[in-house]
Formats: sequence, structure tokens, C-alpha cells
Amino acid sequence: MARPGQHHLLQYLNTNKRTLECVRLADGAVLQVHKAGIVHIPPNGEATQWEAPDMSMIERACSNSMQMVISLNGGDLRYFQLTDGQLLESGTEPLDREITCLSMSDPHHSNGLSR
Repeated sequence: MARPGQHHLLQYLNTNKRTLECVRLADGAVLQVHKAGIVHIPPNGEATQWEAPDMSMIERACSNSMQMVISLNGGDLRYFQLTDGQLLESGTEPLDREITCLSMSDPHHSNGLSR
């Protein structure tokens, strides 16, 4: 439960792990990415978590107001999309090489979702 005067979103942030990416989504939700997973904090309601697969860690992350891409050690890309207030994993691409950087355009500037 949030302390008096504390925004309810803050109660779900994982402060014990280094944050790789933190973003506010178009619906007001907040995403926090750390090496072990993703925390999706909706504006009203309970947070949900996506955990990196066994023996994997998140190395890089980028996002816009509707989407997120992460890279796992070993070179796998995972694509997530905000759909009806839920963050859904909607694609995987094994690249079999380490990824050094990621970038994603804002969907409002590209007439839809990034690809």
C-alpha cells in the first residue's frame, strides 16, 4: 500500500534492482525494466510482472508510449505491445549475437506502431 502522500505507482517499483528503462505509457501506466524482468504498473490496479526466461537477463530496452523492445543476453529480441490496458509479448526474434543498442520511434510520428 502506498504511504500517505506517495503516488500509488511508486509502491510497485522495484528499488532493489538497477532500472534499465522506465516509461509512462499512453494509458498512464508505467513500465520499469530491470535485468530480471519488466514491471507493468497500470494507473489503477495491481502491477503485473514479466520475468526473463531461465538463465537469461535483459541487457537493453527501449520503448515508446505503446511498445517496448528488450534484448536478452545471447541476442534474443522480445517485442511487447500495449493492448487493451495490458502489456502483451507479441514477438520474438532470435539473432544469436549480442545487441549493443536499440531504438524505437514514437507511434504518433510514424502513423502507427513501430516495426
